[in-house]
Amino acid sequence: MQGFLRSAAFAAVLLIDQLAHGWILSTHRRLDLGPRCFAVDPWGRGGGPTRGPLQTRPELALLTRRELALLTLTTGVLAPGPSLAAEGPAAGSAVPTSSKQAIDEAASLVRFGLVEEAKGQFDKATKYYNQAISAAPDYALGYSNRANVAVILGRVDDALRDYDAAVTVSSRPGQFYEGLPDRWLLFLNRATARLALGGDPGACVDDLNKAAALRQRPELVIASNRAQAYERLGNYAMAISDYGSAVGLKPQDPQPFWLRYAACLFEKEADAEALGIARRVKAKFAGEPEVQIVLAALNAKYDPHEAAQLYRGLAPVQRQKYGSKAFLQESLRWPPRLVDAVLDLRVLASS
Repeated sequence: MQGFLRSAAFAAVLLIDQLAHGWILSTHRRLDLGPRCFAVDPWGRGGGPTRGPLQTRPELALLTRRELALLTLTTGVLAPGPSLAAEGPAAGSAVPTSSKQAIDEAASLVRFGLVEEAKGQFDKATKYYNQAISAAPDYALGYSNRANVAVILGRVDDALRDYDAAVTVSSRPGQFYEGLPDRWLLFLNRATARLALGGDPGACVDDLNKAAALRQRPELVIASNRAQAYERLGNYAMAISDYGSAVGLKPQDPQPFWLRYAACLFEKEADAEALGIARRVKAKFAGEPEVQIVLAALNAKYDPHEAAQLYRGLAPVQRQKYGSKAFLQESLRWPPRLVDAVLDLRVLASS
């Protein structure tokens, strides 16, 4: 994993080195049925699971350690691994309605799974979730909790399948999930899993819109992730709108995703505003190469001397990395104008 997001705080630190440049949001509100959810990294590169109160890095949802905070996940750079479980129900497929007794049994099994998950016993937790799904195939929280374990283990493909199943089952008419307060997390998780895998950003926007409608109040993690989805669609105006909303929820607390906000502003030629946002990020995350290179690029037209100094202050290995157009476009997914400005820094620094 690269980037200063490694030290930020989002939620769920797992085997994240496999999830290069991405973050997972994992929060735990209670040890029972509540779904957890995913969230895309502040730089808009990927996503991870979340459970309850917002944090900033992919870590174990059940743990309250500080490491449960921030992680940056690019897209689709995931280590392959064996599938954790069988497929869930497909959209529109016939899933039998379980009895109350079966639902109660599944709920108990999920609680046992959460206990094992809290201990770091992910294989045992998965077995309990498998048993819960076998007991009640229409029990959405069996799928959603199994998905969170899959995320922790770096198997985002498996997680996406289970989030699909959880959404499908929870959307059936007459299910008690319709009134579940945290049901919005299922849509958030599915959207961020798709973003992490480089999936359809339009589908991600749809899911995040549903999450927002169910949440019925502003949520930083929804706005910041939807902004990243809009970025991938090339809709920088909407990305700026959502990033601005996210920033407005905690305006005195700069976060890594603010740098992506600055990049989008720069793409739309709001250069002075972009520079101001980047300076605020640097004030909090001084010394982070990613912040330093962006600030240098945004400041080049205002103070070429300072921009050149910032660029020369990077270690040679960092200058080489950020000098790669492929890295900037494919790994970091920065907007075109920022990519060009960063690549121009080498010429500026040598003059």
